[in-house]
Amino acid sequence: MRHQRYDCNGGCPVEATLDIIGGKWKGAILYHLMERTYRFGELVKVMPTITKHVLTVQLRELEADGLIHREVYASVPLRLNIHSLRTVRVCGK
Repeated sequence: MRHQRYDCNGGCPVEATLDIIGGKWKGAILYHLMERTYRFGELVKVMPTITKHVLTVQLRELEADGLIHREVYASVPLRLNIHSLRTVRVCGK
């Protein structure tokens, strides 16, 4: 994970959440992934204003934070499925 561990007793859980999913694209990516599993090209089509490079970086960060799962299949052409992890953990619960 790229972020530090948050102590929810001493701070606001909203601050931790915004640090993880903040930015221009992560919220939109998670919104689309809540509906179903997407392939990379499908995400590019439903979000036409994001570049492939930025989408790749954002997906890698979301995966590193444990919010999504990417499945890569060794085939030609390369097949990549991306889906949201439905488990949400609330601090202190």
